Amino acid sequence: MREEDVARVRAFGEWLASGCENANRLAAQILERPTAEWDAWLAAHPEAATLHTLQALLDAAPGDVRALAIARLVLRYAGEVAAPPDAELVRPFLREQALRELGRQFHACVQQNPMEALAITELAVSAADASVSAPLAAYTWRDHAIALRLLARYEESFAAHDRAERILPPGERHDPARANVLFARVATLQEAGRLDEAMPLLRQCRRVFEQQGDRRGQLFADISEAVLLHRKGRYREACEIGRSILPAAEELGDPSTVATIHNNIGHAAIEAGELALAKSHLSEAARLFTQIGEPLQAARAEMGRGRLLIREGRIEQGIERLHRVREEFLRHNLVEEAGLCGLDIVEAQLARGAAVEAEAFARQIVREFTAARLNARAITALGYLSEAITARKASEATVRDVGRFIRALRANPELEFVA
Repeated sequence: MREEDVARVRAFGEWLASGCENANRLAAQILERPTAEWDAWLAAHPEAATLHTLQALLDAAPGDVRALAIARLVLRYAGEVAAPPDAELVRPFLREQALRELGRQFHACVQQNPMEALAITELAVSAADASVSAPLAAYTWRDHAIALRLLARYEESFAAHDRAERILPPGERHDPARANVLFARVATLQEAGRLDEAMPLLRQCRRVFEQQGDRRGQLFADISEAVLLHRKGRYREACEIGRSILPAAEELGDPSTVATIHNNIGHAAIEAGELALAKSHLSEAARLFTQIGEPLQAARAEMGRGRLLIREGRIEQGIERLHRVREEFLRHNLVEEAGLCGLDIVEAQLARGAAVEAEAFARQIVREFTAARLNARAITALGYLSEAITARKASEATVRDVGRFIRALRANPELEFVA
């Protein structure tokens, strides 16, 4: 730690000890009330509106279900409450602690509720000003980019990635933070179909993780490489990497990461034609994701299981499972992902000769995309598919072509659909 940082921390510790007892009492009185009454209570009790009270509230936040509201309150008052000149250095400390609490809240909900996660990061980036440390501000914008990516808002996500990367000054001191920020961009590049851009950045991140002895970072780089190989159609290689890194993931003791690897192996195994392998890994992924409370990830594993049932010829069961997955995506406003899952249902309906059902369902997806104001070119492609089914000119390959086009729009939103 730099000498000036040591001095700041020491001064903060001395300040904190000076008013702890009274602040804890006042914070407890605030927390006894509903969140809607906090502002009015502080206005009626100006003696409570102090930096010490805000610190006491932050200390209570991790074990309180209202942690998000506490962080929001601290961010609102940290720059407003009166303080003696020698306590001014505390304001950025409070802001940083509130931002870290928002970061914890983001990571706790991002896989369960991306819309809520986005609301958290919108609050966080609005407070990540020049008074907070560069790495923390960069991570705050990185999290915002992740939330936008999960909602398929790729252009906005890339803009947030750009902001995160600009915040970090050059120099080796910030290389670990820079690698973590860039690693999030790799995932967005992959989701957006910009695979050739993703690999050089992934290698750059891996080098830093190796230099730092960051085993977790190296594992995540391996996971990302396997996903990249899958997207390039190299399914067997993706399976091999996944199976080779499972022991390392299990050793780290992170069930979410273990479940992710099982899920990735399962989806790649389906495409490689190794259905027995796919079945075992997807089942384990769904079990783990459900156990740790990640419903969206569990839904993605169930989507693989639905596709697997269709591949095995159990079309009705596969369609039924895919319908349940779609409902989960729509509950979380993941309209594009729900639509792509729906195209698997349309393809299966055509395969069993149910053209009328396929047409009706394709038109339903059009309505969902239109209501969500998604890319008009995607709506055009889905409309073409509906008309082609009506005219009995659509095949399963037509459905796959439309799905590929919708995914391609992530990389090139101006791409024109060619029938």
